[in-house]
Amino acid sequence: HRLLDSFEARLPKPWIQMGHSMGGCLSLLALAKGEKRFAASALSAPMLGVIASGYMLYLARALVFLSRTFRLSGRYLFEDAGNPFELTFEKDRIAHDRARWDRYQAQLKAEPRLAIGNLTWGWLDFALKATLFLQTSEAVRDIHIPVLIVAAGDDDRVITADTARVAAKLPDRTYLEIPDAWHEILMETDDIRAVWWDAFDTLVARVCEPASKRIE
Repeated sequence: HRLLDSFEARLPKPWIQMGHSMGGCLSLLALAKGEKRFAASALSAPMLGVIASGYMLYLARALVFLSRTFRLSGRYLFEDAGNPFELTFEKDRIAHDRARWDRYQAQLKAEPRLAIGNLTWGWLDFALKATLFLQTSEAVRDIHIPVLIVAAGDDDRVITADTARVAAKLPDRTYLEIPDAWHEILMETDDIRAVWWDAFDTLVARVCEPASKRIE
């Protein structure tokens, strides 16, 4: 909220919120908590579920509780920091477009501080709490702006079924699931990206005046 406050006087409206993965979770969380300054929201593969329901979810919650008890929130899960620079295109499995993946890797190598390693216990703790809130809270039903959610049908980073369930609670929603897409929809092949951009253009047209009308 403070970040938006600092820009509010300088940025023309309408504002359209955009978020991907955990950013999508945070975006929807802000709306559910009462943020009213956005005219619409567009979310790409939002992280609205991180572990499938069942015993694995209960085990994760128990381990997170222990991590808090022993003050391990800043430690990596199972002491494995990971090395994003060792990933291959085939192993990473975030998008089908090799050229875009290569460009993404080149950006990381040019500025290694942008790279993300494995999860910490603190991150998992927050992610479980945030996704549980969005899955169970009635506050999601009070989000009355248009919300576009585009999910990846072959996503191994988030639980797409949870995304669909949360989306179903939104009063003014457009939910699309691209069957063959992997998690990074905007790094995908042109045909997959086109599904996102067509839906995004439709959303924008609902809340923004055409440029020609503004000029008049």
